[in-house]
Amino acid sequence: MHTEAYQQQPSGHILPGSDEHRRLVTGSKISAILGLSKFETPAELWHRMRDDVPPQESTPAMRRGHNQEDSILSWYFTEMRPDLEQTSGEQTFTRPDLPWAAANPDAVATEADHSVFIDAKSIARDGGEWGKPGTDQVPLYYVTQMMWAMHMTHGPDGLGVTRTYIIKHGPYVDQYDEYFVDYDPTLADQIQQRCHTFHLSLADEDGCPPITDRAGTHRVFAKLHPDIVPDSVWEISPAVARDYLAARDRTKAAQAAEDGAKARILTAMGTAKTAVCGGVKIGYRRPTKNGVSFYPPQRPVDVSDLPDEQEDAA
Repeated sequence: MHTEAYQQQPSGHILPGSDEHRRLVTGSKISAILGLSKFETPAELWHRMRDDVPPQESTPAMRRGHNQEDSILSWYFTEMRPDLEQTSGEQTFTRPDLPWAAANPDAVATEADHSVFIDAKSIARDGGEWGKPGTDQVPLYYVTQMMWAMHMTHGPDGLGVTRTYIIKHGPYVDQYDEYFVDYDPTLADQIQQRCHTFHLSLADEDGCPPITDRAGTHRVFAKLHPDIVPDSVWEISPAVARDYLAARDRTKAAQAAEDGAKARILTAMGTAKTAVCGGVKIGYRRPTKNGVSFYPPQRPVDVSDLPDEQEDAA
């Protein structure tokens, strides 16, 4: 990689997904850099920003959020906060003193003669990470993203945004909840220091953060070296080998436990199509070429979604 690739001064609107956007530390990358993201580890992002591996593939959740963004914002400004005057849609904010950074808030509005950011989120489920609507009880990985966007306006001659409103759509079709995140200069400076260190490491071939656990993370690293040299051998450490074999054994045990639970559910269900617990859909039966199988619902279910006390349905 060439160090100069990370010294480019951003200008104008930087389109998310573009090469220029990939090289910059932007709001959507903050949670991964800080190790807070459920979808990408620091090591994965490090390789993506260096262009060592292909860009992150679009998921249904990502596409849903993008496609619904305009309608969520329209509902917010017309039905929930007509007192806010929208001044722009998505635009790029940069700082001359931080040429390696940028942010793309979804919208900018005016509230009582000062600017605020608006961010739209579409979620399929709420695992208890969001608090009471109207508060700042927002998942930490979103807090850091919003903090970064506001931080981009606190440079020389910046706009100085101190509040971001988040409009959350979901998990129910008609559910629109408003939250807010206020600017914390101390926290923002700490995030900046972490991000700057991460950005500098991109120019170092040995600067990759430690590889941490995440389901599916191996698929990213499988793309680092697509070629295979015939008859070649690489000696790995006993610690790495033990970690792999122990994890494989735990996976087998977990699969056995899941299959046993499915068998008990199928026996208890009889000819019913859907299994519920306290009104929460757990799964459903579907015919296959080998009989009937039990499948999880499209909307993920967490143990925290279930009633605190329940009787054994079996």
